[in-house]
Amino acid sequence: MAQKQKLDCHQLEPLPLHLFIQSLGNGLSWNLSDSSAALSTLADLGVDCQLLANMPLSYAPMAGDERLRSAIASMYRDISAEEVIVFCGAQEAIFATQLAILQSGDEVVVIGPGYPTLTRTVLSMKIQFKTLEVQSDPWRFDIRQLPALLSPRTRLMVVNSPHNPTGAVLAKDDAKALCSQAEFLGIPLLSDEVGTFSHDPSAPEPMRMCEHSQQAMSLGVLSKSFGLPGIRIGWLVVRNQQWREKLMQAKGYLSICPSRLDQMVATELFSRSGPLLERNNKIRFENIASALALCKKYPLQVECSRPAAGLTGVVKLLVEDPFEHARKVAQQEQMLAFPAALFGVKGPWLRVGFGSARFPEILKRWERCLQ
Repeated sequence: MAQKQKLDCHQLEPLPLHLFIQSLGNGLSWNLSDSSAALSTLADLGVDCQLLANMPLSYAPMAGDERLRSAIASMYRDISAEEVIVFCGAQEAIFATQLAILQSGDEVVVIGPGYPTLTRTVLSMKIQFKTLEVQSDPWRFDIRQLPALLSPRTRLMVVNSPHNPTGAVLAKDDAKALCSQAEFLGIPLLSDEVGTFSHDPSAPEPMRMCEHSQQAMSLGVLSKSFGLPGIRIGWLVVRNQQWREKLMQAKGYLSICPSRLDQMVATELFSRSGPLLERNNKIRFENIASALALCKKYPLQVECSRPAAGLTGVVKLLVEDPFEHARKVAQQEQMLAFPAALFGVKGPWLRVGFGSARFPEILKRWERCLQ
């Protein structure tokens, strides 16, 4: 008789980021390190709530609603709806990729540390993660050391650009080199691009890897550039049919299908995403200028530079330890602040989020902690 396969997982280790948040206690009403753009309501988006009221609450197609997949595909160049898989947020997409691609003994090369789930897995397998550190002064990727990290056991490369938390962006030549390396090895390149639609109005958009290689899988989500974390919709653009099939198999163990309600709101959003992104990028641009001006007032306490793209950047603390400073900010101002070490960035750095419409008040509260 054939043995049943077992999906075996480790006892889950708490993520350091979540442990740190819990250690600060309840009642934090402000967030200096928020990674989302300015929030919106259904009324702001112009969503016809009557459409939601009349919707049958049935299961949705496993890969996502066809209209939504088409709308997402239209945000990319030369991408079709069938190459888009809709997930319940970005985290599910990351886990599905690990579940679909990796086996015990495999290695993963991560270009630039980032959100903790990009550099670890809950799967009960011996997976080795190798990290190519992002470089500072200015923040940038240096992929010259990449060949030393690759081996015959490398089964997945991961890159995060725009980078969380530093705001660094992969140069076009380096991005093309990564795509070429993935094609040479015949392995997928998972590109975390959740902040790709957040950039200075006059600056070119960060490169979307799926547009340049069949090996690249581009990860997107509504919670960041679009400012809609309450709509749990993420996606992967996957041009390789074999990997799409494996991802769909993995998805069968997870959410199976996205929420019909969330998908309807997302579809309505994409029909008017231009003005929303324009508004959010304007807020981001103004907030970065305000943060840089504040840092200039306190040159003995902090140093900061403009992030190339994305919704976060880092500030260097010249006097206080980042963890102690974050605890002081929480106690004095009921405000959350994240040391960048929680995202794998070494040194006395603090993550700052530039997307919030409440940023002027956030800066006032932070300034009181710097004085």
